[in-house]
Amino acid sequence: MVSLPSEAEWEKAARGGQQVPVRAKWGSSPGVLALPGENGQMDNPFPERLYPWGDDPDPNRAHYFDTGIWATSAVGCFPGGASPYGVEDLSGNVWEWTRSLYRDYPYDPDDGREAARTEGPRVVRGGSFDGHQRGVRCAFRLRLSPDLRGNGVGFRVVVSPGSPA
Repeated sequence: MVSLPSEAEWEKAARGGQQVPVRAKWGSSPGVLALPGENGQMDNPFPERLYPWGDDPDPNRAHYFDTGIWATSAVGCFPGGASPYGVEDLSGNVWEWTRSLYRDYPYDPDDGREAARTEGPRVVRGGSFDGHQRGVRCAFRLRLSPDLRGNGVGFRVVVSPGSPA
């Protein structure tokens, strides 16, 4: 199945889960010495990280206002900003649509926010090229009408395991 990510899936991709791949790159965060557990995973040393790479904003790791580039950029131009899973450009460049209806946070999967055929504002995450560092944090979220279009709004898709790619 191919779909937009839920808000929870987007945030996990940005911060990592309770466990992350040992091959993860930690950027400017303190060095991590860990032995891989089963399946090449280790405990996430920074599960509450503010940005996919750590806790400090950095225009060399994400495309936002401080880069001085006033348009979108190609995916992969900021590889130092990759998440613990190696996902690039989760912070900056464009706000990314999620399939989740906007509801209060913290996330509750049983509150109807994942009802596919329900109308209402959806959550966007990640910030954009013309936004400030606060907006590119992993926790920052906005509500937008699904019919909104603009230069600073885009999407990525999730392919579920077992789906033909």
